[in-house]
Amino acid sequence: MIIKCVDTKKVHIHFGGCGGSYSYLLGVGSYLQQNYDLSNVVFSGISGGNIIALLLILEMDIDDAFRHINIPFLLRLQSYKMKSFYNFIPEFKKELLNIINVDKNNYLKACGRLYVNITRVFPFKNEIISNFTSNEDLINCILASSHIPVYSNTLFYTFRNSYYLDGYLSAYDNFDNHDYFGQNFITLKFNIGTFRVLENHFLFLSTCDKLARQLYKYGSHDIKSNILVYHPYLHSKSN
Repeated sequence: MIIKCVDTKKVHIHFGGCGGSYSYLLGVGSYLQQNYDLSNVVFSGISGGNIIALLLILEMDIDDAFRHINIPFLLRLQSYKMKSFYNFIPEFKKELLNIINVDKNNYLKACGRLYVNITRVFPFKNEIISNFTSNEDLINCILASSHIPVYSNTLFYTFRNSYYLDGYLSAYDNFDNHDYFGQNFITLKFNIGTFRVLENHFLFLSTCDKLARQLYKYGSHDIKSNILVYHPYLHSKSN
């Protein structure tokens, strides 16, 4: 079904929680980046979905990042005794800081344009953060939204002097309701189950580079096959 175009509405793209299947949404993001002008799009994310949104906001080539950053990162984790267990988040933080610190003011690009869902532990509630004070503050917010204890060396993630867990625990699909952004926005949602049921359990963070490549291809293929649903709302680079 093709959605009727509503030219007066701004576009909000939401990337849902994806866990170990984040490479799938990277494939989705890469296709969107290559074919559409996303410079005026507002993004939101839950857990690993924030990574795709961040790369799009920074206008970093996702295909290049997948091949030359993500794959080497997974290969390095394979050499660790516990693989991704207890190592993924601390090591991923180093990669994200290397990416964003190319420009000390990169965090400003995300202010008011990236809305991150995080789960506060005490009291237990969902929070949405869209203003950041530094590159590290932005990365800490994203990692707070992605924090699953078995993939880190701490039970909770400390962000702005409070404790947090994965945003999916409290958000589920917080942007299913368009009222958060108002009636002037149309929300386009991308989750790991939007187009297909993935065989691997998304909570398992595999270090298998072969699996990551396959998920990436699936994501790119699936969004391309279903793009007519989203095309009316996006500005094609070919226009």
